[in-house]
Amino acid sequence: GGFATTADGHRLFAAYLRRKARHVFAILANVSEEGFHVEIIPSLHGADRRALLTRKLGQIYFNNSLCAALSLGRSRNQRPEERVLLTALTNNELLAPWLDAIAAARIALAGVYSLPLLAAALLRRLGIADEPCLLLSIQDQSVRQSYFENGELYFSRLAPLPNSSLSGIAQSLASEAQKLQQYLVSQRLIGRQQPICAYLLTHAGAQPTVAAECIDSPTLYYRIIDIDECARRTGLKTPLPTSHSEAIFLNLLAYAAPRVQLADDDVRHDYHLERLRSALYGTGGLTLLGSLLF
Repeated sequence: GGFATTADGHRLFAAYLRRKARHVFAILANVSEEGFHVEIIPSLHGADRRALLTRKLGQIYFNNSLCAALSLGRSRNQRPEERVLLTALTNNELLAPWLDAIAAARIALAGVYSLPLLAAALLRRLGIADEPCLLLSIQDQSVRQSYFENGELYFSRLAPLPNSSLSGIAQSLASEAQKLQQYLVSQRLIGRQQPICAYLLTHAGAQPTVAAECIDSPTLYYRIIDIDECARRTGLKTPLPTSHSEAIFLNLLAYAAPRVQLADDDVRHDYHLERLRSALYGTGGLTLLGSLLF
């Protein structure tokens, strides 16, 4: 189903939910209103670590309910420290009507996911998990650009796609990759002379145009990934007619959802109840079967 971001669209979505009352839902957000911040924290465990991360998220993303912390591994220095990525959707009102409708219908919501969080799983499926790199993809009328190091997300941004023709897509991929590379240099996430690869997800029909526009330089070089090959490696059997990659990320969300999502336990309350209900039914079924066998 498709639903407009209007009062009528929200009403139709609520009616749709009533027909899917026993289904489990997940939300995938691809929006520009998001934040990414790398923080170094002491090496902690259990409740102490959770309390520290909750405090850090509250300080950086004050009053943002959709946020999460993603571990990036040990810090490079000798002290026992951990690097974490603090991320959030910074506009609470953006998803509020949809979350309110899901809550009113008592629908089980597994989580709220940001598209960049799924991109790391895509890199692993493509065998690109070790080197620092950029990943650029087309969704709707936008270009998603993400920076990864050792297979982990460090930063992502969304830029509008003003022209969706083949030449417009090629020009946007080239210019946005250059902008992101320059931004990463300015933030000292990569070195000024450090070469980095930008992986571009495009359809086979667009590749000659993209290749002609994306010219390698000493600090930025390009690798084009065929979107149908990408879909095959992620388990999507339906061929994709264009360079738009929404179906790939939705399929990843269905079959390889990342462990980190943005919704808190209050939003996922009905999902936890559904899991508990399923566990009780399973335990009851096994007990009955055991009794019958006895």
